[in-house]
Amino acid sequence: MQSEYEFLRSKYKLSTLKKEIFKHSRLRPANFPSLRLAQFAQLIYKYPKLISAPQSYVSFASIKKILHIEPIGYWKDHYKADGKKSAFELRLGEDSIQNILINTFSYFFFFYGKKLNKEQYQELALEILEQVKFESNVKTKHYASLNCGERSGLISQGLINLNDKYCSKKGCLNCGIGASILQTP
Repeated sequence: MQSEYEFLRSKYKLSTLKKEIFKHSRLRPANFPSLRLAQFAQLIYKYPKLISAPQSYVSFASIKKILHIEPIGYWKDHYKADGKKSAFELRLGEDSIQNILINTFSYFFFFYGKKLNKEQYQELALEILEQVKFESNVKTKHYASLNCGERSGLISQGLINLNDKYCSKKGCLNCGIGASILQTP
């Protein structure tokens, strides 16, 4: 593997990443960048079509299934490359899988469908957002009291977008919802 890396580094003029770019402070060990990179490498290794032929994953269930990978080898019980052994299982948790589905796969498939002018991939992106749980974070907690239908990733992404485009910029008059609230007697 080392000789393969040396060959590719020379061929593509790759530079080695400095150890200092990997920040570990204020992160829980399960979110350490070294562990996330190892999980991503295993995902690509186990499912190479994810990169070479993403169109082969055509349903929410097939995409979610591949994210339930088990770490192997060293990474089965280590958080860092030079760290101590962990007593905990180091696979992706359900919240991490939901987060990846919302913030990676839905965006990717929507862009992919738009670029290729194929609606089925844009519909897959929307299906992913409809199937995942409502994303609870600082931005969506502002709207917890609203009755905005069935809570899904689609609703939470919409609320985050509204928050970023209007609420945080105090653009109530430019927002349809804000304008209607302000006009109500």
